[in-house]
Amino acid sequence: MSRLILTCESPGMLTTVQDGGRWGHQGEGMPVAGAMDLQSMRIANLLAGNEENDACLEISLLGPRLTVAGGEGVAAVCGADLGFQLNGAAAPLWTAFPVKEGDALSFSGPRSGCRAYLALSGGIDVPRIMESSSTYTRAKVGGLEGRALKKGDRLSCGEPPLLWRKCGGLVCPPELRSLYDPEAPLR
Repeated sequence: MSRLILTCESPGMLTTVQDGGRWGHQGEGMPVAGAMDLQSMRIANLLAGNEENDACLEISLLGPRLTVAGGEGVAAVCGADLGFQLNGAAAPLWTAFPVKEGDALSFSGPRSGCRAYLALSGGIDVPRIMESSSTYTRAKVGGLEGRALKKGDRLSCGEPPLLWRKCGGLVCPPELRSLYDPEAPLR
């Protein structure tokens, strides 16, 4: 079994590595950062067989085009509907699916909401700073050199969980999914 490796063919509008954030460091001047939609990020991770706060990709509006350059595993996309596609065909959100070398992951454009989360078995393997892998672009901390993805970046995943093969086909029940209603009133 080999770990997943992805190559960024096109970065999208703003694609960053995020996790549950850097809690407890605000007194040192470091904001929490982390995923904007924690519920969607956590569900994507659980579907991929990861711990709920493992590092994944946060995709804003116009998603990236990624190629699986090596390995095999499970992935899940949760959150906003940004037109996720697997090998050029529409693929379901909120569902775990197998990926292998040569597969292409892309997004055709926003349909509802603005942030989606791509979790991969083993999580994105980047250095942890202050107990988090989250990207904080303003300070250039975390993720990939503290910045958004760019063309040519290679992402390596951690060791997949022992039962990752059992995750393929898992689906998040509709009542646990985030809602993205543009007509919903703000509190």
